[in-house]
Amino acid sequence: MLPLELIRRDPDRVKRAARLKGEEAPIDEILALDRGWREHLHAAETVKAEQNRLSKEFAKTRDDALKERLREMADQAKSELAEAEAVKHELDDLLLRVPNVFHESVPVGETEKDNV
Repeated sequence: MLPLELIRRDPDRVKRAARLKGEEAPIDEILALDRGWREHLHAAETVKAEQNRLSKEFAKTRDDALKERLREMADQAKSELAEAEAVKHELDDLLLRVPNVFHESVPVGETEKDNV
């Protein structure tokens, strides 16, 4: 499986390598899923950071409304993480369909006979 960082950094090279092998790699879909995965992780981390900040405030005030807000935030963070995990699973499945990138020195041919 190719590193996701390589696909992010040089998607055209990966697409070209796949085409030269006679395959179509779902690079655009991978990049879209990757963005979605990172957005869900960021959202979960943002909610958790706010939750931590409010938890300190709750420790001082013991406000019931704040307690309910903290529960809602915990549910929201769990939801974002679950969504991120589902997207990551789909992303990993697509990454398995991407062929390796060959070295520039490797000759390209139509059949095995063309590749010496």
